[in-house]
Amino acid sequence: METEDILIDNEKKPRRLIWFILRIAIAAGIILWLIGKGYSDLAEAISQFNFIWLLPSLVLYFLHLLVCGWRWRLLLKVQKIKITFFESFSLIMKGFFFSLVLPGGAIGGDIARASLIASKAPKGSRFEGTFSILMDRFVGMLALFSFAIVVILISLPILREVKGIMEMAVYALVLGAFCGLGSGLVMLFIHKLEKIKVIAFFISLADRYSNGMVSRLTRTLDVYRNSVKTVILTIVVSIFLIHMNMVAVVYCIARGISHEKIAPDTMLVAVTIGNTAGLIPLTPSGVGTRDAIMKTLLQAGGFSKADAVGTAIIYTAIILSFNLLGGVFFIFASDFEKNIYVRKEET
Repeated sequence: METEDILIDNEKKPRRLIWFILRIAIAAGIILWLIGKGYSDLAEAISQFNFIWLLPSLVLYFLHLLVCGWRWRLLLKVQKIKITFFESFSLIMKGFFFSLVLPGGAIGGDIARASLIASKAPKGSRFEGTFSILMDRFVGMLALFSFAIVVILISLPILREVKGIMEMAVYALVLGAFCGLGSGLVMLFIHKLEKIKVIAFFISLADRYSNGMVSRLTRTLDVYRNSVKTVILTIVVSIFLIHMNMVAVVYCIARGISHEKIAPDTMLVAVTIGNTAGLIPLTPSGVGTRDAIMKTLLQAGGFSKADAVGTAIIYTAIILSFNLLGGVFFIFASDFEKNIYVRKEET
């Protein structure tokens, strides 16, 4: 059976590589489309960028990575797995790096993170570590969708300014945020909802078409049902120190590139819906898809095309730079981690 699994995996590798190359091509195509004929205006806007504003944007983005490391460490602690903050941060950085360079994207990054922690965890703790990664992803998405819905409700005038094909894309993302939050709430109360036959049928159907993802997530949530306060804390912290922090990052970039007054609602909706678009596994790290949505909403809020594109591209450059920095952790962090180990806390 193991030989068959290996053969199946080898058959999938060429397809994964082709898909990875295609995703890069899509990202490059979108970026080129965004720049379009306004290259000279964009170049001028970026050349006039006030680099004083780059420092706070970098510091704030780094803070978001630290919070990601803290959040995952807290979720591991619920399962009695002890891990140092440095090691959790290091593994988070490695995960971001692999999400950029592996064909699986964000999923590839999570798989790499799971294998890294499994290599350190003692027997009996490896599955718990894997579940914590799934829970970490679930908490982050639930926080983003909750935040997005609040932002959408206070930014409807800006959304109404979007026209053409991008209007359809934006409203599809809005619908996706509502569906994502709804799905998250269903997962939280799935055991009660499973008693209703109609809902049980759709849950079973979703599980079948997601290759068992619903069942895996249900098992993960079961582990955390006795730690509701911790889950709520991680969601609240994610909203304020991750997703609102991303708004602050882009605000600093916008201040450096634009001399116009920046409306808070414009920044909120552009960054939040843009980051929601970045979750779509169409391009590596959401490059291109996030930029297109963010540029469209910034323009709807009063930005010039050059300033809107410049802001989105600089934001993406920061994301890619920190993701690539994760490669440094992959190469050198083992020297610092060799005396640090993950162990299961005695109950």
